[in-house]
Parts: sequence; structure tokens; C-alpha cells
Amino acid sequence: MNATAAAIYATILVDVAKSDNTFETTTAGVEKIEKFFASRRSSTFASNPSFVVSKFLALLLCYGMT
Repeated sequence: MNATAAAIYATILVDVAKSDNTFETTTAGVEKIEKFFASRRSSTFASNPSFVVSKFLALLLCYGMT
């Protein structure tokens, strides 16, 4: 993602989370997403669109994302 677009998105996400009093929950969710995409296992799914949904859901469960 373009660095400028990412910065704008991050600013909006923080502003909305603060206004909704969900900043801590949002931060925790973003950290889980970051951890998920940093793993090698997630890159396998991202590079192969024909993955098995049940295996993808199991991977998400490993990172507490469901």
C-alpha cells in the first residue's frame, strides 16, 4: 500500500476508534492482523487464491482473529 494512503487510513482508524471509545480494542485487533500477516503461513494463503477455506479459518483461529 502506498505510504501516504496507509498514513491517511491509520489516522482515520485512530480518530474513529477514539471517538467510539474503542481505541484499545482497535489497537489489539490491528496487532493481531499485523502478527497474522507477518507469519510465513499467512503468506502461503495470500499467494494462493485456491486455498481451502477451513484451513484458512483454522489459521485465523491460531491468531485469535475469529
